[in-house]
Amino acid sequence: MIRTFSALSEDGLVFRDRHHVSIPNLEALATEGEFDDCYLTDNIRPLFDE
Repeated sequence: MIRTFSALSEDGLVFRDRHHVSIPNLEALATEGEFDDCYLTDNIRPLFDE
């Protein structure tokens, strides 16, 4: 997991600071991770509109 966070941080997709994680561009992270929300029961689409 640390390697994954490090790689994502190097790509500017996530930033960690102790107990805080920041995602500056949720859409870019979802694209990088090939995320598909079709299987979720909760709708996360509003998060992409922020």
